[in-house]
Amino acid sequence: TVIPESLTALINLKILDVHDNRISEVPSNTSRLVCLEELNVAENRIKMLDAELGKVPNLRKVSSSHNPLIDPPEEVAVVSGEKCCEYICNLGRAAEAKQLFLHAMNLSHFPASVLRLTMLTVLSVVANQLPAIPDSFFKLEKLTYVDLSMNRIFELPSTIQFLTALTILRITQNDLVEVPEEVCKLTGLTELAVSDNYIEQLPLELALMTNLSTLITFGNESHKPPREIMPLQLTQIQRFLALLLGAAGKLPPQYLIGGNTIENTMGQLDLSNWALVHLDRSLENIYHIMEHLKCSHNLMADLPSKFSHMEQIKSLDL
Repeated sequence: TVIPESLTALINLKILDVHDNRISEVPSNTSRLVCLEELNVAENRIKMLDAELGKVPNLRKVSSSHNPLIDPPEEVAVVSGEKCCEYICNLGRAAEAKQLFLHAMNLSHFPASVLRLTMLTVLSVVANQLPAIPDSFFKLEKLTYVDLSMNRIFELPSTIQFLTALTILRITQNDLVEVPEEVCKLTGLTELAVSDNYIEQLPLELALMTNLSTLITFGNESHKPPREIMPLQLTQIQRFLALLLGAAGKLPPQYLIGGNTIENTMGQLDLSNWALVHLDRSLENIYHIMEHLKCSHNLMADLPSKFSHMEQIKSLDL
């Protein structure tokens, strides 16, 4: 059963209530009801509400609970008719505007309809219940701005590296435990915000992101670089990470940071005068190749237990 075609000719209709029927479909030409303000299709058999509804200029409430909904997701429908309407309207206008804002929609997964909007340049899905980002997220390759703050995301997929147009990435107040090194392949990124997560270490490759001008990491338990490094300016943080990369022999030739050249020193590292309280995990991946290490003029009271793993060490300045 569908809403009768004849109803779509009632162009002055403001309220349409067809709840508790056996309706399985709301026809896309319902968008002809340009005066429609409220639509109640609750307690039916509807699986999808066409995004064309979002183009109805005065629509402000869509009641669609108690349907086997796929899109909008049922969790959106149960929040409120206003939220359901906002979802449909934003989705309906997104293809033309190339921007989509789905804030506080109670989303627990990325709707397939969002992942089909391949022309999007701006996507903000703030204050929802998303636990993860799907691998297929990389299909939204034109995105320049992504804000996924205030969700439950615990990891980022490796496919995020294919969002090569991305300049701003915000994932604050989530459950991230790490920033994958694939993020560092987003060479056009100018802002990375990952504050208020559970991140213990940042990838050393952040030092190679030459276009990055804003890094927001407060509210994490960072051990790499040590937390006393994090309040410094971004160029200083990148310089510290670059020193570690250089000691591992992984810096590109003629690497410049803050106007200074840092070279590969394979097995040699000078961390003097960094006000370090501890080294903790900063060196754990290069202990086995360290031959010369300087850590003088810092604030360390003890040494990491894994210092004993430096079997190749020849000179040590503490």
